[in-house]
Amino acid sequence: MFEIKRPIATEQSTIKNDKSIKDAVKACIDRRLADKTVLEQGHLYIDILKLIEQPLLAHTMTHTRGNQVQASKLLGLSRGTLRQKLKTHGML
Repeated sequence: MFEIKRPIATEQSTIKNDKSIKDAVKACIDRRLADKTVLEQGHLYIDILKLIEQPLLAHTMTHTRGNQVQASKLLGLSRGTLRQKLKTHGML
């Protein structure tokens, strides 16, 4: 179900990737802020969190080969909370 892909990363490339992620999130937030519907609904935090949470959970589950105990420890969540989040995103 989950396959593992481990890219070899140097410290330099990790810092560069972190900046890319931050830039991508910032751009996404800017696009959301430009949308009047989002501003009227007031769900910006939840919308952004959902966008980030799903790939984080998916990649973590792939990294741990579907082991929920390992994934929950890695994420700093209880196993029950992890399962709830996986269900929310249709991953369980």
